[in-house]
Amino acid sequence: MALRLRRYILYAGLLITALGALLSLTTRRTDIPALIEGDTGGDIGLLKLATDMPGEYMTFGDSGDFKLKSVRAEVQVEGKPYAIRMFPPKRTKRGWARIEDIGFSLRLKLNGSAETLALKVLPPGREDKFISGGKEFSVSLEPEKEIPKGSIKGKVYNLRLPLFKVKADGKEAVLKKGEPVSLGKDKLLYEGSPLWVRVAFVKDPGLLLVYLGIGLLALSPVAFLRFK
Repeated sequence: MALRLRRYILYAGLLITALGALLSLTTRRTDIPALIEGDTGGDIGLLKLATDMPGEYMTFGDSGDFKLKSVRAEVQVEGKPYAIRMFPPKRTKRGWARIEDIGFSLRLKLNGSAETLALKVLPPGREDKFISGGKEFSVSLEPEKEIPKGSIKGKVYNLRLPLFKVKADGKEAVLKKGEPVSLGKDKLLYEGSPLWVRVAFVKDPGLLLVYLGIGLLALSPVAFLRFK
């Protein structure tokens, strides 16, 4: 009798897990907005961002070990604040939420027109692109200084007040906050670089069934037996 009951639990767990997976596959919705620190005008806003990002980061040659172990975002969702991390996910009014990515934004005036760009330039050495006025621009972090070490040079990046290198049409310029520069015929003014985070909001009606099914499977030791 006990063995039959355990088998029923196993079969129920398998069936519920399969139904949950099918429901998840057909109804799962994911929204991944990029939220810039201080922008709180919409239904979703980033109130505050705390990270363990160092003030300076150094690379030698192509080597580097850039990792953030702690990222905590206070996100306002439809008027209610939530503390969201990379793991575990947090339940919100928009579904389960977790941080997927982080980077620098660039608040820029380009030929007098204001732009705010969520750039993927972390870790230092990575390049991102954007298009404005039909022209493609490449952007990367620029080291603040270089330190010789034998035959190679160490590059030191200021991550509290980053410098940006912008390239277009074979020309390049280094952007420093508050200092206007020319890049060919284009005029650029770097006004700020607040951090942004990309938060994944997931609504998945089938997830609860999947967890329930897995729980039933874990309760049944029959799952570890070989059936004839």
